[in-house]
Amino acid sequence: MKNELKPCPFCGNEWPTITQNYYSAAWEIRCPQCDIVFRLGAGEKERIKERIVSAWNSRRMVNAEK
Repeated sequence: MKNELKPCPFCGNEWPTITQNYYSAAWEIRCPQCDIVFRLGAGEKERIKERIVSAWNSRRMVNAEK
């Protein structure tokens, strides 16, 4: 599985971060530039990271400068 994240769909920042919450096992993608947080924690534990990266990368860009 490819874990590369596309730029933030809101501001275009090319360096969003992905982390896992130690207590809840939820994954979240955060943009440090516009502070958007995208969180996913439901489903099979081993597939959560794959699903959140796929969901983040498939969203279309909104008002982001390229």
